[in-house]
Amino acid sequence: MSVTIRTRELANGCRSIYLDIYESGKRRTEYLNLYLKPEVDDKAKSENDNAMKLAVATRAERILGKEKEVDSDIHGTLLSEWMERYVSNLASRLKPDSLRHHQILVRTVNDYLAHIHKRSMKTNQFDKKIYTGFLVYLKDTYRVQRGDNHYELHPTTLFNKQRMLNQMLNAAVKDGQLAENPFKQLENNEKFKKPARNIVFLTKEEVMRMAATPAQSWRTKVGFMFCCFTGLRLSDLSALRWKDIRHTDSGMEIHLTSMQKTGKPLTVPLNRNALKWLPERQGKQADDKVFDLPERTTCRVCVKALAKRAGITKDICFHTSRATFATLLLAAGTDLYTVSKLLGHTSVKTTQKYAEVLLSSKSDAVNKMSGLFQKDK
Repeated sequence: MSVTIRTRELANGCRSIYLDIYESGKRRTEYLNLYLKPEVDDKAKSENDNAMKLAVATRAERILGKEKEVDSDIHGTLLSEWMERYVSNLASRLKPDSLRHHQILVRTVNDYLAHIHKRSMKTNQFDKKIYTGFLVYLKDTYRVQRGDNHYELHPTTLFNKQRMLNQMLNAAVKDGQLAENPFKQLENNEKFKKPARNIVFLTKEEVMRMAATPAQSWRTKVGFMFCCFTGLRLSDLSALRWKDIRHTDSGMEIHLTSMQKTGKPLTVPLNRNALKWLPERQGKQADDKVFDLPERTTCRVCVKALAKRAGITKDICFHTSRATFATLLLAAGTDLYTVSKLLGHTSVKTTQKYAEVLLSSKSDAVNKMSGLFQKDK
């Protein structure tokens, strides 16, 4: 049996001490909840010496076959390290987009801890004051950088980050790292509310106007129009490669082995309208991307500008193309199950929202018509 003391650098500048254990041809890692801090003063140096002494003692116990654990109540677990372990343990069960969002949340929490000069915070120190401070930081201070520009977070993004943080803190409670999730102590006015979902889609006439309108970014317009006839998410469109487009006996189709958001496969036949917006391959290799799109925020801005030029007053975004695809299919008489499969939904209930918004739109149109026949008073 071989037991080696090793350290790993954390995002907050500290180093985590762990044991690298090799026994019977198998290697495992044991984290000790002990940390080496930057030795900026004598106190930090003394704490590091004590931490290493405990690590040496624990190593000796493991070699002797003892399983005595380091007292985590005394030393605690750094929040930054516990979050990294939490996400790492979830990685195999998370969808690709969800994993990316969890990793971004961990980085954002670490940024906040640095912002308030508490990089060495233990998990059990995450209280109501820290939670409310983090939410204020997200809304008022934190910004997403896209190129040379910085953008505040959308209300939906704020709510989703709060939701993910709650899941993480609930797991910390179950893991014995935290006595209670401080979210329970927050007042309603301190919490982010879930924004009302407003599904926006284009009618057939509006799609035709968008197609006929000159664009600020031709690349964005081509991608948006293609999605109006395929229902692809922007993440899947950006990742689409020529090997994902297949020729079959019935025509051409998109075949994704794994969608970016869900990790599930998807097959979508390409109709004549979609083929009009499919770029020329021009000798590109199978692994080359089909669409040369600008970054995400630029796509959003360009789509809004295109709609404005086309005289469309709806508050649209790139995802509007996916809603448009769904509602156009339903308006053409396609059954809900088929639309669900073409969108890659795992449940027809998810697709039902498009049928409901289409029905609501038809009801509004009928109600407006009735006003034409009201007698003048």
